[in-house]
Parts: sequence; C-alpha cells; structure tokens
Amino acid sequence: MPRSQRSEVGGERFEGDVDTEVNGTQAVDGNRADDRASTGIRGLDDILEGGFPANRCILLSGEPGTGKSIFGLQFLAAGIAVGQPGVCVSVDQKPQHLLNDASRFGWNLDAAVSVGMLTVLDASPYFTATRNKTKNAVPIDARSIATDLSNQVRRIGAKRLVIDSLTSLVPPDMSRSEAHDYLRSVVLSLEDNMGCTVLLTSRAGSPGDPQALCEAAEYLVSGIIELKVRKAGWSFVRTLFVKKMRGTAIEPEEYSFQIDAKGGLYVLERTRSMAPPSVG
Repeated sequence: MPRSQRSEVGGERFEGDVDTEVNGTQAVDGNRADDRASTGIRGLDDILEGGFPANRCILLSGEPGTGKSIFGLQFLAAGIAVGQPGVCVSVDQKPQHLLNDASRFGWNLDAAVSVGMLTVLDASPYFTATRNKTKNAVPIDARSIATDLSNQVRRIGAKRLVIDSLTSLVPPDMSRSEAHDYLRSVVLSLEDNMGCTVLLTSRAGSPGDPQALCEAAEYLVSGIIELKVRKAGWSFVRTLFVKKMRGTAIEPEEYSFQIDAKGGLYVLERTRSMAPPSVG
C-alpha cells in the first residue's frame, strides 16, 4: 500500500503521496553529454543537441490540454530510467492522479517512489494559502520556497525537478512589478540552489493577464518550449516550438507531435519547410 509523505515548503504543508521495481520507464538515448539532460521525447533531443542544458530552468508553456503534464512526467521517467532521481511539485492535480496517468503511458512511477527515485509533492495547500491570505498573514518568501524545495531535492539526490505549474505558485494579489520580482527570485534561486535540471510549466501568455507572468518568466529561464493545438483543415494538430534554448543552435521551426497511449509524446516533423536563402 502506498504511504503518504508530508513536507513543509514555503511555510505551508506540501504532501508527498505515493510509494511502490521501476519498470516501464524509458529514456531516449539517456544523457548524451554531461551538460545535457535528455527530454525523454523521441525526436526532441536531436533538435536540442542532446537535450535540455543541464542544471538550468526550462519553461514549458501552453493552453490546457496541450500536453504539458504528460511532457513533465515523461521527462521525469526518462531520468529515472538512467538512474537520475526526480521531484515533481503538483499544484493542479493530486499526486496519485499523476501517478495513475503515468501508468497509462507505461511509466511505473509508483515503483520509482517506493525505491526513493521519485518524490511527488502536493502543492495545493500552498496554492490555497496564497489565495486566502489575511492582512495579518506572514508574507510568502520566494527564497524560502526555493530553499525548502532544495531540501527535498537533496534528500533523494534529485537531478530533475518539475513544477506544474509555476504561475499557480505566484500570489494573485501581487502587482505586476511585485509578481515579476517574486518570479525572478524563484527562478534564480532554483538555478543557483537546486543542482538539477528544472522544468516549469505555465499557461500560455495572454494580453488579459494583469501580472503577465508567462512574459516575465520567458526573460528569466534558459529555455522556452511552446505547445499548441491548432486547427488544420478538418482536423487538429499538436505543435511544438522551441522559442529559446541558451547554448543551443536551434532553428526557428514549428514541429508537429503526437501523444501515444504507450510511450507519450514524440515529435513527427516540421509543420512547414523553409528553404535556406540563396547565396550569390
């Protein structure tokens, strides 16, 4: 039977749910170089010269239903398959639901929890606290959150951290400038203190967002991947765009991808070909 772990993060209680041979987790070519962390997504590592830059923060943005949570689980499963422990912080889903979802794609993350290769933290208590603050409540310190997460990472020697989602952790009553300063402190503290590769999910940017959180995060992180679902004729296609990846020679191309029931995301092809400019 799974047991429940509880941890304090940022002064609020995060709950780690779960526990129970690590089978079914697969990495795509593992880590191709010491300075790269394989995404675990077939076709994407080739685009990224081996994977994400190690020990950096990467932003994964998209509307609901574009595949962000699956992407995060696949990234963690790829690390576990090559002996890299991971931590997942979930705001919008219960930990056990995430683990159940992972099993449907062939990733036995319950087993990873039971052998200490994965910790799943429920951040919903923190989420509730940020939205029910009284005027006498103690302000939430971004550096304290990063420190508490760092303790969780060090406890299992994690090399990968997924926060789903980053924007949900920002108190909604902050002004735009306060929210940007808060986000800057979180991202910089994560890169400075974690010693692991961090994947941050975010809703897509919107002109109606008074805090402009996605826009602010894009300036702070080392890489940005955008996931979309768009109409193509009579059907719909899922697309992936690498908007930014520091230290990587990427082309500004959009790629189509699919989500397979037993394997997760995989990149198909460019959605349009661009001929190189003629010389002479």
